[in-house]
Amino acid sequence: MDNQKGSLFPDEVILQILARLPVKSLFRFKSVCKSWYRLPSDKYFTSLFNQVSVKEQLLVAEVSDSSSLICVDNLRGVSELSLGFVRDRVRIRVSCNGLLCCSSIPEKGVYYVCNPSTREYRKLPKSRERPVTRFYPDGEATLVGLACDLSRNKFNVVLAGYHRSFGQRPDGSFICLVFDSETNKWRKFVSVLEECSFTHMSKNQVVFVNGMLHWLMSGLCYILALDVEHDVWRKIS
Repeated sequence: MDNQKGSLFPDEVILQILARLPVKSLFRFKSVCKSWYRLPSDKYFTSLFNQVSVKEQLLVAEVSDSSSLICVDNLRGVSELSLGFVRDRVRIRVSCNGLLCCSSIPEKGVYYVCNPSTREYRKLPKSRERPVTRFYPDGEATLVGLACDLSRNKFNVVLAGYHRSFGQRPDGSFICLVFDSETNKWRKFVSVLEECSFTHMSKNQVVFVNGMLHWLMSGLCYILALDVEHDVWRKIS
């Protein structure tokens, strides 16, 4: 950021101040000058902003049967955050680094990635592959993962499930569809995993760390991780 003439503070001090503002205020201040306008897409500032954000204690809860969130923090108290800006009735499937991955209600194989703070969203194109939600009669059986790489300003959405014909046991083929925000396309890869791995995965307990999505295995002594870049599953004991 270029130091403005007559500025009372060095650039680094100004950045530290801006990094502590709410997201809505930060976007409102984009009109101040060109350097501030570029801040949300600046890698250094994005990293700084997220370092500050993780220190803040914030509890977020989804409201059942409603496209909204309840947010609780120490400074602002309790507030409701609506997802009404998304042009569809949606429910939250997973979150990562401030982004939410939502699916349409009723289930139509339509997915959105949105930022509730900036009220921006992106509707993902439908995959040419058969929807993963149909691999099981119950769409809830599908795993959904969201990997948001802040350093590269990109994200991936992962849909995974076992393939089986109706009324038959799975053949061991674990199908994954991965959406890449840079190419705006889906890719598919097939792995062979024990069926117990899928049934023990905690669908709502997935974390993105070091380029991998990690699912907690209920009742088992390991974590199942997906390397998003290389399309490889790993067991972590």
